[in-house]
Amino acid sequence: MINKNIVNDLNIRLKNGQSEAFHELYQLYYSSLYKYALKLTLDSQHAKDLVQEAIIKLWNKRHLIREDKSINKYLFQIIKNLFNTHYAKKLKQQDSLSLLIQETISEFIEQDDPKVIQLKRIEKEIEKLPPKSKKIFNLNKKRGLNYKEISEMLNLSEKTVESHVYRAMQRIKEELSTSNNTISDIS
Repeated sequence: MINKNIVNDLNIRLKNGQSEAFHELYQLYYSSLYKYALKLTLDSQHAKDLVQEAIIKLWNKRHLIREDKSINKYLFQIIKNLFNTHYAKKLKQQDSLSLLIQETISEFIEQDDPKVIQLKRIEKEIEKLPPKSKKIFNLNKKRGLNYKEISEMLNLSEKTVESHVYRAMQRIKEELSTSNNTISDIS
């Protein structure tokens, strides 16, 4: 546990723009911030980049620092926000790439192939899902994220995520079975 007087002194010096305080901040919090970022990203370089970006962001907004508040929580929140922003951009890029790949592949696949027809029906049913359920379902089934990763990313409980995936699966299976189309295994 870091002494409150040390934190208050560090906050004052940071707010006043003392570069030594910036270096102390880096030394004091880097290890715990890195571990947290690594847990989120599962990538060492990306975790290091997030920590550096968070500390620089704090430095650039140092005039907002309150002397009586710990910047530890603030730094962790910055990392979480940066991760969510980076991850959302990455998902958009992946979605664009995925769409391009699907369009390219569909040009070469026989359109009357039963498997292609079944996949199109599944995609159509996925598109009919409510927006939140569709997003959670796609993150789980298409992106391969587990319930915990999705819950952290969307600030939901794991049970809520699990429930959305389960209900989406049930709805898709039900819709496909009522239209005399079986679905063997999309889970």
